[in-house]
Amino acid sequence: MPPMIADIAALAAIAGALVAFVWMSIIDLKIRILPNELNLAVALCGLVFHIATGWAFVSPLNAACGMLAGAGVLLGIRAVANRIYGMDTLGLGDVKLLAAVGVWLGVEDTMMALSVGAFAGLLHGVGYMVYQNAVHKKGIAFRGLTIPAGPGFVVGALVVGIWAFQDLRLFGIGRGEYY
Repeated sequence: MPPMIADIAALAAIAGALVAFVWMSIIDLKIRILPNELNLAVALCGLVFHIATGWAFVSPLNAACGMLAGAGVLLGIRAVANRIYGMDTLGLGDVKLLAAVGVWLGVEDTMMALSVGAFAGLLHGVGYMVYQNAVHKKGIAFRGLTIPAGPGFVVGALVVGIWAFQDLRLFGIGRGEYY
């Protein structure tokens, strides 16, 4: 693929994933659903990005394993938490989101994105609880608090993605020897 076309494809994949991330976060915050179509879009954008960059950041095997690891870890957490709490604690959309993130980041960085995303979700939950208690003057127990997990995982994916792809060079900017 000619370098300029590859650069445009990589940039389009990044833009497409960002749009999907924002859109799915808004939907998850409003109606607590992460649409399959947006999760698929994120995964396909990751595939296009890696093909356009010649798999310079993540190997095809690592992307496939990252997809399986992201989904597998969340499925395990979901199974244990559902058993403990006796209800759905994590949606399958979140599982699919981490699978899509795995395509972008590979195994190791997907686990880091999961950790950063869980922490972002914790901050979101604490902030929401403090807000609800201050505005509505009613006590909300942390144990009974439910928030959508998708936006936190999106934050984790973006933070780790910025770090993982910091050496990305597009349109000849920054290409050449490191010094």
